[in-house]
Amino acid sequence: MSRRATTDLSPEELAVWAVLNRHRGRISAIGLDALSMATGVPERTVQHVVSHLIERHGCAIGSAVTKPMGYFVIETEAELTESVSQLLHRLTALARRIAALKKSAAPLVLNQLAMDLGEAARLGAPVGGRVKMEKPAA
Repeated sequence: MSRRATTDLSPEELAVWAVLNRHRGRISAIGLDALSMATGVPERTVQHVVSHLIERHGCAIGSAVTKPMGYFVIETEAELTESVSQLLHRLTALARRIAALKKSAAPLVLNQLAMDLGEAARLGAPVGGRVKMEKPAA
């Protein structure tokens, strides 16, 4: 990141980027807890800041899930490939989880819908585009 680009960073982004700049390459990865302690930024916020640095500021930040675990500044094509591969794996896992939730939740949603429609019909509310009409008392 250029010196000019760092003027667009928030104080938290500057703090995280300054520490990450000392952790160049996969072998120098810094764990989330250590990065949080070094910057004084809460762990959850560090995660958001890292995402923002990558997505909005184009910082080449990778994360490793095997030892040494943590964040690092990507320096080689192999590190970039590993980081992208890891993100694709996460994406695939999330897609599987979404599909499983939809599949397991569908009967629950349909049962709730049937109960709601049954209750609406019992109360005389319009159901399925038809209005239930009562005959006037004679």
